[in-house]
Amino acid sequence: MTARGFFPPELGDAAFSTASALARGATPSRLRAADLERPFTGVRSPVPVRDMVERARALLPVLPDRGIFSHATAAMILGAPLPSSLERGPVHVTVVKPGRGSTRRGVAWHETDAELPAIVFDGLRAISPAVVFCQLTGCLSLANLVALGDYLITGREPISGARAHSTIAELREAVDGWGSRRGARTLKQALMLVRWGPLSRPESLLRVGLVLAGLPEPLINHRVWHAGLLRHFMVDLAFDGLHIALEYEGDHHRTDRAVFESDILRREQLAEIGWTVIRVTAYDLGEGWEAFVLRLRTHIARARSAS
Repeated sequence: MTARGFFPPELGDAAFSTASALARGATPSRLRAADLERPFTGVRSPVPVRDMVERARALLPVLPDRGIFSHATAAMILGAPLPSSLERGPVHVTVVKPGRGSTRRGVAWHETDAELPAIVFDGLRAISPAVVFCQLTGCLSLANLVALGDYLITGREPISGARAHSTIAELREAVDGWGSRRGARTLKQALMLVRWGPLSRPESLLRVGLVLAGLPEPLINHRVWHAGLLRHFMVDLAFDGLHIALEYEGDHHRTDRAVFESDILRREQLAEIGWTVIRVTAYDLGEGWEAFVLRLRTHIARARSAS
């Protein structure tokens, strides 16, 4: 017993339904206490619920039996990098009939007659990665859809040999099965641009942006040999024949002193063997895109004239 009323200890730290808590003897006043979060109607959580995956996990106590996490929620469960606007959106659940969704606020319910391929990842049941790729064609730009595909076939740590979530063949099969539904043309275009290897979403966005701007497609995670140092440097993107490297620099390249100083030395060492390193920032991928492309075209033209 507490001053706020009885709380069943067996509920632990996970989210729970108010119905199950009341059935175990919890008092209504205890369920209204301020130390319990209310991520959804009929759900309480003794721990903070913030991001999309935490919200999906909090929904489990009231998830329909035939409900599967789908769309952006399934992608985030897999760790896929998506625009932040989707992180703030509703939890997506697809219910296979005869199951039915509900009107619970904060959840986007989808219903289907078809049995959907599903996986269990980190304890959460989600629609298969290849199908999720297709589902997001309606809410992602072409470049972001390619970035999702890159991630699904590459994984978070490809260099370590960690298993990816999908294969290009599985993506192709899912796209073919999408038929003529909304976004089919964008899916086919995106599939042609999906590549194995990018280590971040900005790298994918940069590569796709260059291709769509009519520039040559750069190599991904290209290894450059420095004979004097007897070592390889791996650059994010490269125009190998022109000795131009593109390195995306997130905020940590600016705020972490050790990384900042290492970047300076790295550029100097690559310059020693004739490579030009062009730093790319979030601004270049956004408002400064046209100016960045113009700057890059100048570098390419200069390198071609010198070769």
